[in-house]
Amino acid sequence: MTCPTEDRISIADVHLTHQGSAGYTHSMMLKGSNRDLLINEARRIASVLICQAQEPVQRPCGHCAHCRQMMSNVYPYWFEIAPQGAASLIRIGQIRELRTKLMSKAGEGQAKIAVLTDAHRMRDESQNSLLKILEEPPQDTLMLLLTGRPQDLLPTVRSRCRIIDYGNEKLIPEQTELDLVGDVIRAIRSQGYRGVFDKAAFVEGSRKKSLQGFFGALEYLLRNGMVESLCRMEKESGTAASSHDLIEALNQVWLAAYLMERNVNALLVLENLFLKLKKLDIRVI
Repeated sequence: MTCPTEDRISIADVHLTHQGSAGYTHSMMLKGSNRDLLINEARRIASVLICQAQEPVQRPCGHCAHCRQMMSNVYPYWFEIAPQGAASLIRIGQIRELRTKLMSKAGEGQAKIAVLTDAHRMRDESQNSLLKILEEPPQDTLMLLLTGRPQDLLPTVRSRCRIIDYGNEKLIPEQTELDLVGDVIRAIRSQGYRGVFDKAAFVEGSRKKSLQGFFGALEYLLRNGMVESLCRMEKESGTAASSHDLIEALNQVWLAAYLMERNVNALLVLENLFLKLKKLDIRVI
């Protein structure tokens, strides 16, 4: 993936201008698979906005008080929230707390920066709460949503943000999703039909309406296994199976995703998928 150039985000580009008491409010979505890059870019964009340099072309200068605060991670109006808990979700309580913080008045010449890392890890209720902030944004606020999966966000949320794409590098699934996939495959092989139905119920219950992460991790694992199989690579961990079984498993995953998009009952889709995978010789090693 090509790293964004230093002038990719400028004051002119994102229309961030110092307007005194008139204030400024912007919502931007930074899209990309490299979380560290997105966070660094969020900090740079914020520095452009709060920099005290007189000439716009000099921002961020890296020397003024505000720039130094940002570089030292002590800027008082930087509000960052991230997924929490075993489910790794941004919860509605976090969004409500953020709104309260954003309603406070920033110091003179300063702006409030709200950063949501892995913004796609919000359920609908959290996104709807965030939508209220986007629709009626507090004064002098910059909203930055960082995500590798903008398609998982509500269209109403996406439509209120300017989306900036930082590359199309394949997103590596979260480790929790990969671990769950491995656990499912092992259970199917060791427990048979009991594992099929128990794991289908667990996945459906724990993912509710959002199964994209699970399907994405399963496809990722199978594709990696295919590459290793074709290249005759051996790894300490991964997927062991014949090319035929891996291709058939991928076809079944794609079929399951297709059925999910057409609102077929999620539990039935998962049970059918796991029954098909049970017949294939796929092992997680």
